[in-house]
Amino acid sequence: MRQMHIVSLLRATTWRQLAGLAIGALLLASIARKLAPETVKPLLHHAGLALPLLLLMAKDIAHAPQAWQRLRSTHAARAPWHAHLTALLPPELPGLFKLDRLLWLGCLRRVQGKPLPVTLPEGVALTYLERGAYNTARAVVFVALLLELPTHALLLHLFIRDPDALLVIHVLGAIAVLYTLAWVLGDRWHIGAGHHVMTPEALHLRVGVRVEGTLPLAAITRVEPVDLLLPTWRHRHGVARNNTLVLTPFDKPNCVLVLHQHAQADILLHQVTTRLPQYVFLYLDRPALLAAHVDRMRPTVSMPC
Repeated sequence: MRQMHIVSLLRATTWRQLAGLAIGALLLASIARKLAPETVKPLLHHAGLALPLLLLMAKDIAHAPQAWQRLRSTHAARAPWHAHLTALLPPELPGLFKLDRLLWLGCLRRVQGKPLPVTLPEGVALTYLERGAYNTARAVVFVALLLELPTHALLLHLFIRDPDALLVIHVLGAIAVLYTLAWVLGDRWHIGAGHHVMTPEALHLRVGVRVEGTLPLAAITRVEPVDLLLPTWRHRHGVARNNTLVLTPFDKPNCVLVLHQHAQADILLHQVTTRLPQYVFLYLDRPALLAAHVDRMRPTVSMPC
């Protein structure tokens, strides 16, 4: 029973969260190695390297049944050989590569001044950029990037004397700045006007290429305002973390969609097909507009049998 709990916990933890835990474990092991006696340092060195790998391996083993199912489906569809290899990988990894490609493409098109094609249907626009902090955060990132390279050039000479090591660090820093700049510009191009769309039948969710999907109005029971931090909200309402999902460009969510318990709706989240949980958190400039539309449309829609 305890083993099943551990497997469920590993499956509920996203790869991004697990990567953060692995990096944290590596840093803690590094700090402990510096403070430990000389006789223990070799052991802590090997443990610090092994622990992140063990975490990633455990996560991969926990998802082995899903990987086997994806492989069987790929084989049944007579897909090419590279699709079989992709089926064995965590879905988040191919999704990350696709997201990276789309963001670089968006950066190129923004530099070229090309407009974003309109893909959302006509309906009520639910904006999230007019009063949100996304544009402010983007400006802060630009300023930070402009200061990053001069700061590196000034401070690294005080701590590192080896010219070869300095060159490597400067090159890596420049690549990191370039990559971040491309992602920020590409994300802004894909976000475009910055809105979801409400039609008489569905809520079309769109946050650039990070979030894309359609949620039928029949799946929504109600829309509630959110004025608490998410951990506090979850504790107050007795909701598990794996039963929530945040779909905002940057801001703290200010409303939550409560879905029917048996609703089944999938969206693309970071280019990975993801089943929506019961509680979906959004940031909207005018959340009351969404709540009013859901209340008005609810009597005219019903859950499919």
